[in-house]
Formats: sequence, C-alpha cells, structure tokens
Amino acid sequence: MKKILALTDLSENSAHAARFASMLAGQMKKGLILYHSYAVLPVIPSYAGAPWVARDIVYAAKQRKAHLEDLAEQLSAVPGIGSPAKIETSSDEGSLVTNVKKLIKQNDIEMIVMGAASGSRIDHFLNGRDTLAIISTCPCPVLVIPRAAEPKPIWKIIFATALHDRDIAAASYLVNLARVLGAHLEIVHMLPLAGGETEEWQEARFMHLLENFKYPLITYHRMRAKSISAHLQHEGKEYGADTLALIHYHHGFLTGLFAHGTIRQLLAHHNLPVLVLPAEMELESPD
Repeated sequence: MKKILALTDLSENSAHAARFASMLAGQMKKGLILYHSYAVLPVIPSYAGAPWVARDIVYAAKQRKAHLEDLAEQLSAVPGIGSPAKIETSSDEGSLVTNVKKLIKQNDIEMIVMGAASGSRIDHFLNGRDTLAIISTCPCPVLVIPRAAEPKPIWKIIFATALHDRDIAAASYLVNLARVLGAHLEIVHMLPLAGGETEEWQEARFMHLLENFKYPLITYHRMRAKSISAHLQHEGKEYGADTLALIHYHHGFLTGLFAHGTIRQLLAHHNLPVLVLPAEMELESPD
C-alpha cells in the first residue's frame, strides 16, 4: 500500500500540515507516516558535563516520541471523509533530505506533505536548503500547505501547464490522482500576455491524451497572463479550487512563465495548498 509522508518539526505549523496529510490519506485510502528529523549534539567523553548532556538527549528522545504519538492520536480523531488506513510515526537523527530519501526507498511513498513557512518571511521556506533540496531531489510530488489553508478534502485541482513534452507525465499522474479522489481537474494552459503561441499539433496531442483518459471530470482552457501567481490566485477563487498544481523544472526551478518566484508568491499570498510535481522522474499512477 502506498503511503503519504508528512514531515513535521513538531511545531504547530507542521501539525497543521499533518492534519491536511491525514485527511488526504483518508480520502485516498492510503497509510500515513509522521516523520521528524533532528540533529543531536555530539557528546565528548572527556567533557565533565557529558553525563548530563546524555541524560538530556535521552529525555529529548522520549519527548519527541511522545509528541509524535500524541499527534498521531489527534489525527486519528480528525473528522472528515475517512481516516488513514494506518498511521505510523518515525524519527531519525541527521539530515532531513538524506533521511527522507532513505524513507522513500524503504517505503512506497505516494506523496510528501509539508508546511510552508508562516508569516511574511516566505523566502525562508523556498530558499531554505533542506526544503528546496526535497522539492528538487525527491522523485515524488510534494504538497506544500500554507499556514492559512483550511484543512478539507480535495475536490478540485487546478493544474497550470505550458504543454511541454514532460508535462504529459504530470498530467497523467494528476488525472489518476483526481480519479482516486473523485475530484475535478481543471487544466490551464498558461501563455505569455503577448505572443508565445503553442503549436497546434502540441495542443491537439495534449487534448487527445486527455480524451484517452476517459475521465469525465476534466476541463481545459487557455489563459494569458503576465503574472502566473496573480492569475492562479484569481482562478483558484473564481473556480473554487482546493489545490494548485505546478511542475518543478531543475533548470531555473520552473521555466518560462513558471519562474522561481511563482511558487514563492503563491505561498506568500494564497491560502491554497500547492502541489509541486517533479518533471524528470517517472510518475507512477496512484492506486
């Protein structure tokens, strides 16, 4: 069974994201892993206070375990359309990115869920080494939850695309995800305000792909915009989206209109979760 991996630093902000993850796992009938990565101060044997430090480390480990178990118990009681098939807790010492990549290898991870930075200092989130590395290196989608987002099931996804060849894999993933969720998928073909026409064969191929999915809850339209984030915010409100989806390109984060600042602006000024999809990895369809 595939699982949702919720990253937590034991803060209220990450607990808020975990509530989203639990609701999503219930909606998808997946398992949920609550994961915390921490750094430990090395103990020098010759240091006179070493026994005290060691005792503090043991105490901290017990506190982490208790906090994760308490969060798991709270999530199992969260009202919604269903509970996760199973909630597991795990914590490890060391680099968050290294540990998460190890977890992905050891478990069948469907998606990573994590909280965005709270407050106005949103740059700390996307410019943070660990967070950007997770988005850049992990071979699975990453759902980022703004602090102001309201935990609720996902019934509508807006996917902004430039119809690049690599977008087809992401579109396939999202159609299957929407099918599992019973959600509506709105595909928005983003174009520059002036020029930047897509070749007719590209659009025709994409439309043919969508028709082959035979999923009735897919709609498609074009949109010209100077600022993707501003227009997606408007689209999200006007069309009642629950989640926005974008593709991460390793060269320049997102190419063309999808510049590095797009997701940063979305998280800073929008209340909707943002699903970041890898572009260069094979995306397996949800079960």
